Amino acid sequence: MYVLGMNVGHNATACLLKDGRIMSCVSEERFTRIKNFCGVPLKSIKFVLEDNSITIKDIDLVVTDDYYPIYTDPYYGKRYLEAYTNKSLKKKIFSKAGYLFPGAFSKYLNLKSVYYQMKKNSIDSDFKINLGKMINVSPDKIERINHHLAHALSPCFNLPKNEKTLIFTSDGEGSGLSGSISIFDGKELKVISKTGKADSIGCLYAIATIYLGMKPLEHEFKVMGMAPYAKSYHVDKIYSKLRRLFWIDEHLVIHSKFNIPFIDYFFEKEMKFVRFDTFAGAVQKLVEDIKTEWVRKAINKTGIHSLALSGGTFMNVKANQKIAELEEVKKLFVMPSSGDESNAMGCCYYGYKQICERNKLLWNPEPLKHLYLGPYYNDEYVESLIKERNLRKKYEITYSKNIARAVGQLLAKGEIV
Repeated sequence: MYVLGMNVGHNATACLLKDGRIMSCVSEERFTRIKNFCGVPLKSIKFVLEDNSITIKDIDLVVTDDYYPIYTDPYYGKRYLEAYTNKSLKKKIFSKAGYLFPGAFSKYLNLKSVYYQMKKNSIDSDFKINLGKMINVSPDKIERINHHLAHALSPCFNLPKNEKTLIFTSDGEGSGLSGSISIFDGKELKVISKTGKADSIGCLYAIATIYLGMKPLEHEFKVMGMAPYAKSYHVDKIYSKLRRLFWIDEHLVIHSKFNIPFIDYFFEKEMKFVRFDTFAGAVQKLVEDIKTEWVRKAINKTGIHSLALSGGTFMNVKANQKIAELEEVKKLFVMPSSGDESNAMGCCYYGYKQICERNKLLWNPEPLKHLYLGPYYNDEYVESLIKERNLRKKYEITYSKNIARAVGQLLAKGEIV
């Protein structure tokens, strides 16, 4: 049994599962050399099939995640990035309206969201037809699942089968959501909380990245890196303004005063003349505090102390550290590379379970033992490249049985490796 899982959005990725085991997984950027490539991962699909000596005809089910904001276009391209960086007059008007009339503006956007949901079935059908033509698969063999469901399922390969785990997802947005909390009992996943895209802490972080003159969905780590350089008494003053924007209700849903995708005007109005590192420090502190409060409330409500984290905002290692340090947390598993690329694994998990249930087969997913699932290179291939490019004329090249030790010794001597 073969399942092909795909993330067809940001950092497009293909993953192949055979009988419950992840065999190959690779992101399209490895082949196109375009960082965080956005679109259908055709070259990655080709690799995972060839790596396992099969063809697309051997695939029993193709599963992709539902990329809500731009799912009308199967090619996507740069549209997702442009949705963040758009500086059109319409975006400016919307941003100002959201600042001045937050309640009325949110109602308008909610109606717009309902309209898109009404069209979703026809859009899904069109997407499957287009994707089927691109990869030569019948639309009947293609399924699309909620973006945050894919995030939530991705760590399930490595979660205990005999105890409950709280799974948190958090990102900019996907399928109309920016976060969720689920309970996984080793077999079934039960969603207990959903946070909408209008209240996205991840989106706020991305727009803060833009506000600082950097690239969203790529340079957020620089914001995190700048945060410690700010003076705490400056940070606290700005943090208090940001903290008033968010609250968490008794149902574990995160809410915000403004529609966060249109928070640009708030930043321009309230953060004018704020020093860059102070702003970064306040945004980072906000993310850490919201997440730890969210986690603590969920643990207190459910009594479950084992956690798994998935989704792009959980690539913020400082926030993860704060979560790990909570007394309430007994176990913590952070999905390796928890951005959208690992959704391809979540899609495989979903597809495998569906096939087993439909055909009454034994369901036994294997834990991931390592992440070396993409292209690999042996000594012969490396040597051929060295000769082809005549690298020995420019570099000193050596082979070592223990490369980690050899590199460590050279670095300790101040050498450049």
